[in-house]
Amino acid sequence: MVFLANFCKGQSDNSLSATNWGQSVNGVELSISLSNNVIPLGSTTRLQCRVKNSSTNFITWGVLSPAQGFTVSLTNNLGKAYRLTPDESKFTIISYSSTCEVEAGETYECSVPIVIGKNVEPGNYQLEANQHFLIRGKRPSHELTSNLLDVQIK
Repeated sequence: MVFLANFCKGQSDNSLSATNWGQSVNGVELSISLSNNVIPLGSTTRLQCRVKNSSTNFITWGVLSPAQGFTVSLTNNLGKAYRLTPDESKFTIISYSSTCEVEAGETYECSVPIVIGKNVEPGNYQLEANQHFLIRGKRPSHELTSNLLDVQIK
């Protein structure tokens, strides 16, 4: 059961350090970074996420958890994948009024908690994030895919 009533907004910021972005979707891009690419097994860390809106459109997405709508996963070179954020599609929504909004020319930045569960096998992985967004007044939603980060789980 989820009760939400908060709001997040993008900001104009020319000081962004992210230079590695995922593929642009309608002028919107997603970038992720970590402060340390070696992550201990069984730990929680924070993934820095940036959504840059270079389009002329206002975009938005819903927020149901501290993951802020981002889906984060690890994949090894054999294709074995682990989801690191909650599956928000399984939440029962009682009251939904939490959104993130990013105006044209703005960038939204946030820190998303990710859990490296003990079920994850130690090794080398690629970390990826996804986010769905809507262009104001238009459907369907669009999916962003971030840049890939090489990480090591120890």
